[in-house]
Amino acid sequence: MMTSDLAQMIPKHCGLRFDQQMNISSLLDISLSFARDAGFEYGSIPSVQEDTVILESGHQPNFFPPYSGVWKKVFLLHQFREMLAENGTHGIALFGFADQNATTASFLYKNQVPALNKKGTQKIGFTVKGLDKWKCFDRIEKPPRPEIWEEEMLRLEHVYSGTPSENLEIIEMMWRSYERADSFSDLNAYIFSRISREILGLDVFFFRYSDIQQNRLFSGECTHILKNLDSYNAVYNTILRNADLDLRPVVTGEIPFWYHCDCGGKASLVMDPFGVCRATCPPSAKKNMNWILVPISVCLIRFLKT
Repeated sequence: MMTSDLAQMIPKHCGLRFDQQMNISSLLDISLSFARDAGFEYGSIPSVQEDTVILESGHQPNFFPPYSGVWKKVFLLHQFREMLAENGTHGIALFGFADQNATTASFLYKNQVPALNKKGTQKIGFTVKGLDKWKCFDRIEKPPRPEIWEEEMLRLEHVYSGTPSENLEIIEMMWRSYERADSFSDLNAYIFSRISREILGLDVFFFRYSDIQQNRLFSGECTHILKNLDSYNAVYNTILRNADLDLRPVVTGEIPFWYHCDCGGKASLVMDPFGVCRATCPPSAKKNMNWILVPISVCLIRFLKT
């Protein structure tokens, strides 16, 4: 793709509204906070204007090393932003960590790397057991004992012992990330963002989607959807049919938000004709707990503040 091709793909009439500019400015503040938590700095914070082009991608924070597609995402964000700049277009590249996903995907906490053995791979990483797999990943603690973390770092050093000297810099970066993180999701996000910024030199701003929720960036949009739920679901199903997408259509009363349970899990919501939301949280349900009954007003507050 040439620079001119990318520039021509951007609609000229789709400038950022003032409220969207404010949202992006708030998101950059959130990204600054994330960088401080992770222990790195951005060179400068770009201004947000009506004609600013926002490039965004994201992924769940997988355990090191994330598969190649995740690296492609962050590299292409950097590359596209540079292509826009060469054409005189101001762009901001953003990468979000979906840290509130359920911990059901094993790549969140373990992985495998190439190795000179019979299978050609070496397993690395940790174990998340039982009901914890149904909790949000940002509610899972990092590996609790430094000696367990050190064992995996030594294994990684051995696997990559024949690679260039950047190996030692990455191991040191992983240790610093471990010391700064409390949750497993932050540990993985810190490692990925620091390698991207400090070793690969990618001009991308990182953030956690949980911070967007906690800072209520889209509270207005959430309120609008809840007040027009039937219309929203009808439009969603129409798009699925027209585009022939292999996705399940929503049923009457389904709400496109998660309810965050006190146990650390999350549950999808369905609203009955009386305006009461019902949900079953997998960890709580397996402990023989009853349905969660939530008035729609409380559901909105819980979504925005949790």
